[in-house]
Amino acid sequence: MNRKTRRYLQSKTPDATSIIPDMNYASIMSKALEGVVKEILNNVISSQDVDVINSSVKKNDNALSFRFRIDRNDVVIPDIFREHADKNNIKLFDFILDRWFRNLIVLEDGFEVELLFDNVLWSKLYVPYSSLVFVKNDAQKFNLTLFPYLPDGVE
Repeated sequence: MNRKTRRYLQSKTPDATSIIPDMNYASIMSKALEGVVKEILNNVISSQDVDVINSSVKKNDNALSFRFRIDRNDVVIPDIFREHADKNNIKLFDFILDRWFRNLIVLEDGFEVELLFDNVLWSKLYVPYSSLVFVKNDAQKFNLTLFPYLPDGVE
């Protein structure tokens, strides 16, 4: 394009104005990754009914590891862990889903699960997706890093 044509087009083109709205890309990405976590958990739900002692299910090393922030009011962990975390300024909690869990429920904003601690105590957790730091399965070399955020109304 020659200089004269370029000048003519520039004079006829309005100032560059976009109709694309401002977007919170971090929130969009977080919601998309939460969908991945939901899909993973929905695939795990059927395995919680397996009798791990008497089952003929093929043994494997698959286990899902979760890390999430607990320094917020929408996370539910056993009181003894909450007290320890508060006393020692601990902000993260890790747990593993392998074979000692039950009552996994996938909800819109998080999931509930009961875990067996010390082979004697079943305890309930509620983990909001927005609190997750990572989900991984070392046996399958899977690692999903998430970016925790505080939804409106959460402290």
